[in-house]
Amino acid sequence: MTDENLAAGRRDFVLGDADTDGLSLFEAEAEEDRRLVVAAIACNRMNLGAVDLLEIEDSEVRAFGQVATTPGGYPIDVANRLHRSLPWQQPALNALADHLTEHGRRATRHKKADVKAALASVALEGVDAGPHREWVASLRGTL
Repeated sequence: MTDENLAAGRRDFVLGDADTDGLSLFEAEAEEDRRLVVAAIACNRMNLGAVDLLEIEDSEVRAFGQVATTPGGYPIDVANRLHRSLPWQQPALNALADHLTEHGRRATRHKKADVKAALASVALEGVDAGPHREWVASLRGTL
């Protein structure tokens, strides 16, 4: 494993200023949960662009540290119930990222058609009132 590969693997595991309660993730066990997560991310961005999800087994994550249930702050409330955070220091996040890179783990890309299908499956009343709901409503004719 080269240093460049490890650095690339760590890129999405770097804590930013907005990560006040740790690195954000979702606990999605069923396909319906995955669709909700894709819809929540797209709705939050108000963008139909691809959504990349890296699936990690619960036991794999917990081998590196504790997982906390945290409010998500996404505009689809039911998706927020799936939100978790890794309240870890950067070295532990780097270790998890290195582990995933060493094992060849890659994100799954959910293309525009998948994003549209995910948004179509969400009840409009389940989207926060305001610009996010208006955005989803404006798409209903095209989903």
